[in-house]
Amino acid sequence: MTRFALKMSFLRRISFGPDFLGMIRYCGMGTAVVRVVWGWSGWFGVVRISLSREPFSRGLPSNPNDPKPPVPQFLSVSELIQIGATRPKAPRPEDLTLKWSEKAVRELEGLKGHYPDLKSCILPALWISQREYGGHLPPEAIAEVAVRLERSYAEIEGVATFYSMYNTAHRPGLHMIEVCTCLSCHMCGAYRLADMLEEILGVPMGGTTPDGAITLHEVECLDACDRAPVVQVGDAYLDPGATMQDADGEAKMRAWAEQLVESLRANPDSTVVQLADSIVQAQLRASDI
Repeated sequence: MTRFALKMSFLRRISFGPDFLGMIRYCGMGTAVVRVVWGWSGWFGVVRISLSREPFSRGLPSNPNDPKPPVPQFLSVSELIQIGATRPKAPRPEDLTLKWSEKAVRELEGLKGHYPDLKSCILPALWISQREYGGHLPPEAIAEVAVRLERSYAEIEGVATFYSMYNTAHRPGLHMIEVCTCLSCHMCGAYRLADMLEEILGVPMGGTTPDGAITLHEVECLDACDRAPVVQVGDAYLDPGATMQDADGEAKMRAWAEQLVESLRANPDSTVVQLADSIVQAQLRASDI
């Protein structure tokens, strides 16, 4: 029998452990684990899917012989279907109000000339919509892209929910602190830095402060290993200039984290929106608008 499972976090991060056993963190559902057990018999396989709640923890067992969590109770097909009931519903066409500014419409028209067809323009159109909707892509923002590119809602939603830089799961704060926890940053103390930020902000990974100012996220490699541990805020890469290997590295990292949070709270301009706008402007030529 071959046993495997897929791990995806609320951050849409994919990783695998020795037993390919992982978790899915669901918005509003706590922590869930999906195990797919494939029983192979001759040329045919029997697939069974189950769902259960378990505490979330970083990483997976390093020893394949470690005790496995108890196998959860199997859910019926109807129960699995009901899980999808929490998925945001697409607005009905008659209820949709187009909210893009005239500037955004001109930008999209200019970008269309960069591509052979409208489908190829989905990604930049989503960045425009994320900026126009305040750093978030609710169903209305996705539907507006579908209307303006003459595509189906399902197609645009599928693209938007595939890429982690599009904020579809929840509305972020004015600022988003994204902590890289990939190998180099991990070895230099990224998780300790993440813990410090959680303590300072008073929210867990994926959470937003009560005042709506800052959202804290864990992300995969930011391609700045020479500055590890590194975080991204808007379109800026920042680092504490110290690692956990330094004699006073932890104290420096905490002081830097506190200063970062303080400076972001004092900034009323959304760096999430600024990032979306920077990406849009980078793709435009002067003649496009």
